[in-house]
Amino acid sequence: MFYVLDDDDRILEVGGDWDAFARANDGLSLCDGSVIGSRLWDHVHGPELQDLLEKVLWRARWSDQPIHVNLRCDSPDCVRHLELTLDGTEPNRLVVRSRVAREVARSSWKSGLYPQPLMQTCSWCNRYHVRGTWMEIEEALQMLDVADNDSIPPTTHGICPECAGQLRRLAQSEPIHDH
Repeated sequence: MFYVLDDDDRILEVGGDWDAFARANDGLSLCDGSVIGSRLWDHVHGPELQDLLEKVLWRARWSDQPIHVNLRCDSPDCVRHLELTLDGTEPNRLVVRSRVAREVARSSWKSGLYPQPLMQTCSWCNRYHVRGTWMEIEEALQMLDVADNDSIPPTTHGICPECAGQLRRLAQSEPIHDH
């Protein structure tokens, strides 16, 4: 799956199994080219995450080689590890490709059915922030005493300190070559 950004971070193109991936993850509103022309930032939430991603995109655009990053992109019934490649070697285009490196099935859960305040989840590693600690969803559900993983509290996205540090280090590393 891939998408292409212009220099203003507008989505120019999506491809590969974009639509199939979106449909499999309740993202019907992202199918059939509906994101073409929109800004990436319309789809990324949280000021800290946006700031860090802007820096990583900048680094990718000014590097002679693609950069590689690992992240999580889970669905209700699957733990999914992705390998992301950001390639800014073409002028005025940044190609972002993702490849599923590993998937592990898990008990399905439904989001948003639990009467609690919003629970923060890391947009990068997909861990949840519960009672001051970042943890996997299964641990969070156990700590919250949610029966049979049937529902989780409504979530909001952010970034955990560990992932923020990794992205900050990546963004601050020297580009391989300035164009």
